[in-house]
Amino acid sequence: MTELTLAAQADLLAADRAIIRELDDQLKTLKRSFREKEEKILERMAEEGALKVTGHEATISVSVNTVASVKDWDKFYRYIKKENAFHLLERRPASKAWREEVEIRHGRPVPGTEGFEKRTLNLRTT
Repeated sequence: MTELTLAAQADLLAADRAIIRELDDQLKTLKRSFREKEEKILERMAEEGALKVTGHEATISVSVNTVASVKDWDKFYRYIKKENAFHLLERRPASKAWREEVEIRHGRPVPGTEGFEKRTLNLRTT
């Protein structure tokens, strides 16, 4: 059995990507429908004062969590700095901003970080 040429592998990759895109579109539609159903159920449960409903195959219940919404980023960052509350942030540097900072620093990495080359394969169909 002979190995496929790189050109043939590119064509197979393009075919797979087309299938992935189609499935992604289907998934987006399904997720949108799912969210709409969730909203309708939440509204009806609120109207009826229900916190839990059990069907033949599933049980649904309402849980409430308080989540943050930042209204003033400057105030929020000042608080984090003043109180040393960095645990309030996600722990991942923004790649584009990091690269820009390295450029400003004339190629020297930001203290506490190091760069690595993440290789990706780009595919464009013709």
